[in-house]
Amino acid sequence: MEEDVKNNGYTKIKNYLVTSSELDVFEFRILAYLISIQHKGVSYPSITTLMNNLGFSKATVIRKLKSLEG
Repeated sequence: MEEDVKNNGYTKIKNYLVTSSELDVFEFRILAYLISIQHKGVSYPSITTLMNNLGFSKATVIRKLKSLEG
């Protein structure tokens, strides 16, 4: 698990992301996780890392990443 997540730090998330009706719960959790592990505005976790840390299936991770990209 990434440093910030492991140390029970906190993550600032823009209010519009929290209240967005365009994101489903899976997309929001993936996005929040990516924000929480970013370093200098960038994060590149593997599909396996996302699966393990979020408890999602591989198919869900791939489908939701594609949805977030689109």
